[in-house]
Order: sequence, then structure tokens, then C-alpha cells
Amino acid sequence: MPKVLVLIGAIVMTALLTIVNFINLKSIPQVGLGYEDKLYHVGVYMVFSFLWAYWSLLYFKKNVIFITGLSCLFYGILLEILQNIVNPSRTFDMLDLLSNCLGVVFGIVIAAFWYKQNVKLN
Repeated sequence: MPKVLVLIGAIVMTALLTIVNFINLKSIPQVGLGYEDKLYHVGVYMVFSFLWAYWSLLYFKKNVIFITGLSCLFYGILLEILQNIVNPSRTFDMLDLLSNCLGVVFGIVIAAFWYKQNVKLN
């Protein structure tokens, strides 16, 4: 996959993640047990961190995975804290934050394995 497509995907994902964190989601009906939200957090942050980690590995070709992971973690923490300030109808949720962190860890690990497999194939 070309580096530029991975970068565009990472930028678009970052923009969408930022927008969704600051809009009012109260009008969206709740369905199920209430923990689906945590699964969404894990999934979204997994894709977010995967794209940035994979792009970093493609571009720098060094072990930048740790710095990328920390950057994604910091961004997730920052968004979770700022969402209440920007939109008072949103609140800080420690379980959301933990879900974000878990998603980042999964995304980074998957990116590292994916990159390693693609380097072996080429």
C-alpha cells in the first residue's frame, strides 16, 4: 500500500475522531447494554493508531512504534479531557479513556506485525 494512501487515511481518521469527540451525541439512541460504546472506542482507536503506526514505519523505516504509540495515547487522553470543555453535554469517562488506550495498544501491535510480514514478503 502506498505511503501517501496510508497518510491520507491517518489524517482523515484523525479529523473524524476529533469531530466526533466534540459533537453532541445525546440525540443518538442508546441500544443494548451500554458497553457497545467502549467497543467502539477500542475499534476506532485501534484503526487510528494502526494507520499512524504503519505510516510511521513505512516512512521512517526505524523503530518509531513506541513514539507513535505514545503520541496516539496522548491524543486520546487529550480529546477525552477536552471534550467536556468544548461541549458541556459531553463528559469525561475513565472507561472511555481505558478503551481508547486498549485500542491504541491493539493498533500498534497489529501495525508492527503487519509491517514485519510485509517486509518479509518484499
